[in-house]
Amino acid sequence: MMALPTIAILIFLISSCFILLNWSISINSERNGHRRGNTENQQYENNMKTNDSLNDYTRCHMGGLFDTITNECKCFQCKGGSVCFEEKPNCILDATSANPVMYEMYWASLPRLQSVLLEPDGANTYQTTLTHDWRIGHYFFQESSSHNKHNGIIKDDKHYASLELENSLRALHHFVGNANVDKHELVIGVGSTQLMHAALYALERKWQKSQMDRSNALMNVTSRYPYYDEHKFSADFLPGMEWINYFQSTSSLSNSCIVDIITMPGNPDATMMDQKSSPCTFQVYDLAYYWPQYTPIVEKIHHDLMMFTLTKLTGHAGTRVGWAWVKDPQIAQYMRDFVNLISHGVPHESQIRTVFLLKHLMPHKSEASNYKHLFEWGEEQMNIRWDRLDKLLQRTNRFIISDRLGPYHDLYSNNMRRAIPAYLWMKCGWKDDLARGDGSCQRFILDEVGIIGREGQIYGGKN
Repeated sequence: MMALPTIAILIFLISSCFILLNWSISINSERNGHRRGNTENQQYENNMKTNDSLNDYTRCHMGGLFDTITNECKCFQCKGGSVCFEEKPNCILDATSANPVMYEMYWASLPRLQSVLLEPDGANTYQTTLTHDWRIGHYFFQESSSHNKHNGIIKDDKHYASLELENSLRALHHFVGNANVDKHELVIGVGSTQLMHAALYALERKWQKSQMDRSNALMNVTSRYPYYDEHKFSADFLPGMEWINYFQSTSSLSNSCIVDIITMPGNPDATMMDQKSSPCTFQVYDLAYYWPQYTPIVEKIHHDLMMFTLTKLTGHAGTRVGWAWVKDPQIAQYMRDFVNLISHGVPHESQIRTVFLLKHLMPHKSEASNYKHLFEWGEEQMNIRWDRLDKLLQRTNRFIISDRLGPYHDLYSNNMRRAIPAYLWMKCGWKDDLARGDGSCQRFILDEVGIIGREGQIYGGKN
């Protein structure tokens, strides 16, 4: 029996999916979306331009972002016009980007925080902090650069990271309940990709020291299918490592597997399988999406090496901040060595911005407020997108998608919830479709529907 090819449409639901979901896309694959007339477009644009109650970001409808430098709307894919209200006919939607622009709508709805979190050049507390903060002129954060004594060793290895940021991150995990970090050390990186490189570098150093007469052996790295493609790229990029396929039989890996990269929830299939029985020597947990807006918090994770990113938490991808909680002090030090060598730590501006963002996320869940908490708003938006997508795909057996897991008891909300992942992992279900062209599910979707996704083979699947 022929295996069905798979395609992952990554960040389909937090990037540009609202464009697709507002189209009238036929299940028979005819792109026949409704087009507005010129008169309707012009009337809407005039109303947007003259409505003084709108802030700069909502002036671009929901089809773009307002550029405060050029005073123009920069439209998303398949949108056009001066306020991004027009729909471009026969447009091909590129859904391969992980750009989390969905969150712009949330931050734009908070006038008090717009200039703080979106416009760092504005006259506000954030700008004042950056202008007058004496820490900007230093490589190190003086607040945390004093010498520390750990296991009899004098070290001052935390000075590239703000102590205020560390305290804020610990408080956030305690607030959400997604990770127990009481006995872990913090490592800050320029995004989670740099931290993954740092983690593999650190584990390779520790592993090589244990090899004695096998100092030239390659450290094998693996991840269960379907795996996040960037993890394979990281292992291929760094010297001294070799990516191996993860076999279902754990006994076949017992003598060769050194590092198992475990993504939870799974990217791209959103699985939450128990991987505590991994046969590998080390486990690295990528928990980028383990936040309440994407998944129920089923347990307080407590593993030796856990990684998170600001990008998927708040949508601030360009701030480039990731963090890892590491139980082994030696591995943590190796990781800091890597980050410090490559980038001299993380820019202070990025760390200060992150502290502002985390403080916004920290009000007590029962506290009365005039705005929705980011987690509640994000869950609402993801449910809207998945409800539309479910209704569309229920009308056909042409596509097969992974079941959304749950419901599970969510420790954060104390409710029963299903997973609402930020990506779609799907298969073509008709053999006639697979027989066309190059037999690629990705090619079918591009040709017939007008969506560019990522081929399943990138994630270890068949294509």
